[in-house]
Amino acid sequence: SDSGAYTAAFRLIYMAFTPIMSVLLASQAKFFKAGGSQQGLTATTRFAVKLAGYGLVYCLLFAVAVYFCAPLVEWALGPAYRLSAEVLKSLALLPLALMLQALCSEALTGANYQRARSIAQALAASLCVALNFSLVPSMGWHGAVISTYVSQLALALMAGGTIWFLLRNIKP
Repeated sequence: SDSGAYTAAFRLIYMAFTPIMSVLLASQAKFFKAGGSQQGLTATTRFAVKLAGYGLVYCLLFAVAVYFCAPLVEWALGPAYRLSAEVLKSLALLPLALMLQALCSEALTGANYQRARSIAQALAASLCVALNFSLVPSMGWHGAVISTYVSQLALALMAGGTIWFLLRNIKP
């Protein structure tokens, strides 16, 4: 089924995001230390940008590997997962969107802007639900992929836009 193929592919992609999440979790103390400094959000943003370089390389290499190795899913999981290979190719760049939103979110949290982060996350989740209800019935797994990318990129844009706004408007 489409939903099974999408679920399997999404889980494989999310498992591949684990190294980035591990780095983010291990660096949370540094985000809070930077955020507690006199430079606050400027310092957490600077730290997030530093981590982004490493994450970008990982995500792009991962996307290339997923794209070319996707046909192995059917071999590894069986013929029932043939469609998962196609879905997996479509989700190959998702870790990049996940990394961007996670870094912006961590920068906000480290600088004590958890409320702004939570609002962005709630809005992105609402957008995802609305898109799923409107796209999935007519487009199947393609709609789910679109919904996933749009909601993750929207979260990255909202968190990044919040950082930009705050940095431009915070009095030193």
